[in-house]
Amino acid sequence: MLDVWRRFSFTKHWARQVSGIYPEPKVEVELPEELRADLLPSLEPEAQRLEKRRQETVEQIDGRARLMVPLGLSPVLLVFVPGMGLGIPVILALAGGLIGWGVAARAPASEWQKQMREGFGQVLAERLSGFAHVSMPPPDVERLNALRLFGKIIKVDVSDRLTGHRDGRDLALSCMAIKYSAVENPRTRRDGRDYPILYTDMVEVETAAKDAPLIVGVGKTPYDVLRNTPAKVHGLTPFETHDPGFDAKFYLFSSDPEAAKRFLTEKLRTALIAVSERHGLEPPHLVIMPDYLAVLFPRLTLKTAFQGRPYWVPVDAEKTLMQFASDLAGRNAMINDVRALPVT
Repeated sequence: MLDVWRRFSFTKHWARQVSGIYPEPKVEVELPEELRADLLPSLEPEAQRLEKRRQETVEQIDGRARLMVPLGLSPVLLVFVPGMGLGIPVILALAGGLIGWGVAARAPASEWQKQMREGFGQVLAERLSGFAHVSMPPPDVERLNALRLFGKIIKVDVSDRLTGHRDGRDLALSCMAIKYSAVENPRTRRDGRDYPILYTDMVEVETAAKDAPLIVGVGKTPYDVLRNTPAKVHGLTPFETHDPGFDAKFYLFSSDPEAAKRFLTEKLRTALIAVSERHGLEPPHLVIMPDYLAVLFPRLTLKTAFQGRPYWVPVDAEKTLMQFASDLAGRNAMINDVRALPVT
């Protein structure tokens, strides 16, 4: 009996239960056949290494689960009373077992995801776009504070940061989950609006606009948590361009509103509207400073194709190549569109 328990795989049974719940990441942009044929051979050694690491991860998680799942079930013994029926104990047993399973899988699964993203991401980002890729970089909270968008930043998670140079300019794209408050000194959490989370693709571009005034644009949405923050917290002055189409998308703020109006030319306003409609779910937030432009495109979650498939699914080099390449194509288009904005 003990030998059977030692060979029991929680991962195998879990995979059966959740089969179909984790859909394949969508391939929005197909990779040309000749490029796929060129890249696949160079990825096979990495795919083999990652598959071996995946199998080791499964063994590690199963070993931890054989200890932690029973620990999760054990509190049931404290509440079971003869004659009370099986309903409550069964519910508690299921909950406890799932908690034990979650604890067993969380750290090894996270490390597996990190290795998967780094293994394929670094190679493909460099080969397909010329960018460097870091799967989980530390957040630069000081840089985010300098945008003057948020009252107080509570927590930041960053994933899949791309950095590089084009036309002699520094460029970056980071996928972020920013937990924040719209006030400078939040005291109590009255409801979910006090600490919302902004999921965003943040594109940063070095510009040639050395004399650009500080301009902060807060995208107008039905959930306008940040609509007054640049003024109330950072002392910036609200203004409008009197362009109905543009003003309908952004709350605008500046330290010099007249200079900001002159800087936001019709050409730039038209281009910003076009970019906001091509990317993201809602109007983005934007920040213009001397030599610098940032556009934060909202997204639904922090999850991207770079996270790959779950650790219980064998590594497939060709599928991963197509999914990562499609994700990179979307990011590349976003970077190029921001880079092309006439910020001069």
